[in-house]
Amino acid sequence: MNGRAKSALLKCKTPAEYIDKCIKSSLSRYEKAVVTIEWRKLTGFTIDDIKYARHRHPYWKKMKHKGAKERNMKRYEDYNFSDPEYVIDWTDDLIEEFISLNRKENDIYINKDHELAKHFETTIPSIQYIRRKYNKALKVLKEDNLNPTDKRIIKLMLKDKRVRGQK
Repeated sequence: MNGRAKSALLKCKTPAEYIDKCIKSSLSRYEKAVVTIEWRKLTGFTIDDIKYARHRHPYWKKMKHKGAKERNMKRYEDYNFSDPEYVIDWTDDLIEEFISLNRKENDIYINKDHELAKHFETTIPSIQYIRRKYNKALKVLKEDNLNPTDKRIIKLMLKDKRVRGQK
């Protein structure tokens, strides 16, 4: 291990300075990892402090954004169901299937919007609209002190004529 490079890193006073010198350092990844542990013990900074500084460093910002346009275009192509052939008629059966897939675990949806859009071959805004309808139906049933069964939820969701034929 290069002693001069190591001592330069260990002399850093802030995580931002440490990240800057780490990028310019000739040490290997492994050596940097070892020095980082040692530097953290000396200074009392945490991994979160280093991550915070790293995410704000121009070099890492540039690396993070590299290829972003291509990734976004691919995501758009993969989940673009805006073609008229993807118009969906939300029937009782489809809403029932949606309800079974629209479950939460620790207040986070198990199936994301784009996954449901792909499953139902419809648009992400359509899935978001149906989720809002579902949540509104739950709220109405709870306010009326009624047990929110799937049958009651579906009945309420279908009251709005816009649900049928919704994109």
